[in-house]
Amino acid sequence: MKKYFKITMLMLTVGLCFSCSDDDDSITTGSYIPKEVTISDWGTADKPATWGNEIVVTGDGFSASTELYLRPAESNIDPDKGISLEIVDCNAGSIKFLAPLAGGNSEYELLQVEGDLVCSLGTIYLKDEKFPSRLVGPVNNNEWGVNSSYMDFKYERGELMEIKEYSVSDQFGTSEGNCYTFTYDGDRISSLVKTQMGELVVKTYTFEYKGNTVLVKSDDGSIRNMTLTLNNDGVMTGRTEEWEQSNPIFDEDTWEVIGGYTDYYKDVYAYTYDAQGNMSGYTVQNLMNGDEINDSYMRFQYDSKHTFLPHILPAWFWTITYTDVFNYMVGYTNNVVGYTVPGGGGPFARADEVTISYELEYDKDEYPTYIYTLNEMFDGSIEKFKLYDVVYN
Repeated sequence: MKKYFKITMLMLTVGLCFSCSDDDDSITTGSYIPKEVTISDWGTADKPATWGNEIVVTGDGFSASTELYLRPAESNIDPDKGISLEIVDCNAGSIKFLAPLAGGNSEYELLQVEGDLVCSLGTIYLKDEKFPSRLVGPVNNNEWGVNSSYMDFKYERGELMEIKEYSVSDQFGTSEGNCYTFTYDGDRISSLVKTQMGELVVKTYTFEYKGNTVLVKSDDGSIRNMTLTLNNDGVMTGRTEEWEQSNPIFDEDTWEVIGGYTDYYKDVYAYTYDAQGNMSGYTVQNLMNGDEINDSYMRFQYDSKHTFLPHILPAWFWTITYTDVFNYMVGYTNNVVGYTVPGGGGPFARADEVTISYELEYDKDEYPTYIYTLNEMFDGSIEKFKLYDVVYN
């Protein structure tokens, strides 16, 4: 019965009954000798904890040898078959641990183990959530053989640390592609570094928070500075991006450079959200030297199921970092099933608007397992092409 429990998120002062049993073979949630403890902020029925949050239990009788476990409430199972919790701080009067990934359950009994003594610290509520560990792209057959691609997601205590892309082919084996590495300052993203082939840095974003604004510096050979405007809930309502471009002036006869000038560019975005916190759309104005040269927009459509990527990063993050799967990741609560943009050239030349649609398949817990794109063919028929299989932790 020796394991280490890992749980997070509990902060609302809640009094619970602390109860003990020295009968290891029949641990139940029945009548124990009550002992008062308090739990901070998260972990109640109306405010369940999420993966990686710190939970503090205040009482007495804790020690360096204390072990914590979680098991589904009323399960009547030995703690060895429960979830081992990671304790991050402990003294005689309080203990702090990290909330684990719930994995399909939401109501748990918190157990304290001191040698052969098992104590029930009451009920803790965790958010029922899943985190993707891999997105698997379609398998294609061509003259070079079979090839496919996938993306791996790496987490640490509920924080997204890395997204790494791979390609697989009969001819070249497995090759590493883009890698996105995340750094945090507390619970806020502080930087994103994009590398290729394992080492080559091709883009770096840094984030500086000042009240209701975020200053974003992007370096990909040229410097682009962004300012994000957030509301009091940390939701981005506006964004400006500014950069400049130097241009040479050539002699018409000799084509020698005889001077130069600078153009100043500015993009201005405005964002809207639905009642579930999903980004419903944005508009953008493109300016050059103070004059508008273009405008555009995008509107998103969503399902009513669990988002495949929990909102461990704010929705605005994906709109400014241009990841290859941006349109799938902006859902804060639900999944994107389509987006609408203005019509343009090419096959959309005669359309006022163009809507790109997706179709999703779900598991029994209503999390997406497959993402398809629906393409309209020249004969008007709709063809479905698989984009990704979603594999969860």
